[in-house]
Amino acid sequence: MKRKYDYLQAKLHGIHSKSITTQRFQNLKKITSIEKLYQSIFPGEIITVPLQQLVLIIEKKLKEQVWQDLQMIADYFQGTHPFINALFLRYEIDNLKLILNCYFNKLSKLNKELEPTILQLLDIKKIESFNLANKESIIKILANTPFSFIIDEIDDIKELFLLENRIDQFYYEHLVDSLNYFSPYEKKSLSAIIIEEMNWQNIIWAFRIKQYYKAPFNRIHSTFLIQPGVIPISALEKIFELEFIPEETEELLKNFPKKYIPIMTSAFDQEGELDVVQLEEKIIARLDHLYSHYFYKENFNILPIISFIYLKKMEYTNIVKLIESIRYQREYQEMTF
Repeated sequence: MKRKYDYLQAKLHGIHSKSITTQRFQNLKKITSIEKLYQSIFPGEIITVPLQQLVLIIEKKLKEQVWQDLQMIADYFQGTHPFINALFLRYEIDNLKLILNCYFNKLSKLNKELEPTILQLLDIKKIESFNLANKESIIKILANTPFSFIIDEIDDIKELFLLENRIDQFYYEHLVDSLNYFSPYEKKSLSAIIIEEMNWQNIIWAFRIKQYYKAPFNRIHSTFLIQPGVIPISALEKIFELEFIPEETEELLKNFPKKYIPIMTSAFDQEGELDVVQLEEKIIARLDHLYSHYFYKENFNILPIISFIYLKKMEYTNIVKLIESIRYQREYQEMTF
């Protein structure tokens, strides 16, 4: 069934022009004063709270705006579009990972607030009242939700980072299954970008394992995303052999599509040290470019709306980074002075 998205798309373009993405995010990162940050984001508004509370106020107001924008899309589709619902699942997963972090680290309560979600699949009251270090609590929270599969795997997968990866696998499987809802053109366009996103997810996962967890490939080979069109696992194994030796890099990466190689090799500095954070930033920039293309160039279909939801997730991540940076600077100044 065809739907007219003209009015919604026009509203989304107006909203996105004020979003904290791309160049605006880079400019805001340069601000070191909480007061100047507030005035830059909310021009004309008078600061009426103590500086100690201002960081929390900024974070709350920005996040509320993101959720209002997403809720507008949710209200428009009324939960009827499987792919839109699959995208909103990402926010539920963020909360799920907070809960599992408590369980694995034997914390009875959350050490940070849950984020509001569109789908509301997890019972907030249970999460806030139950002992999250107790397996029975986890079972009750996850029962009768799309995440109930975790109940059977929580004992088999002994390490949190592997369980979080299993949840990411579930997300992308769900996302790919939801593509069948689209017209052939929309499905082809979205499949291409999702396949690339999955490839980058696998690549950064391999680099994280190599850098942080030092796990051998044969232990984690089943944790990669698998889908027709995704870079084969045999090629991903080469990442575990990768060293910054120019004459060998090309040979090791010969089974990778050429568009991935420059970003991957840029993760190494002149001394051969791997910078995973820099790699992640380059991957985010690449995906931002892809989704922005559909947001600005497409018309008369749902692709700009899909792109907007992704870009909102990036904006949400940027807000968290921005607030954490300002908070860190303030804590450092307080300790110094």
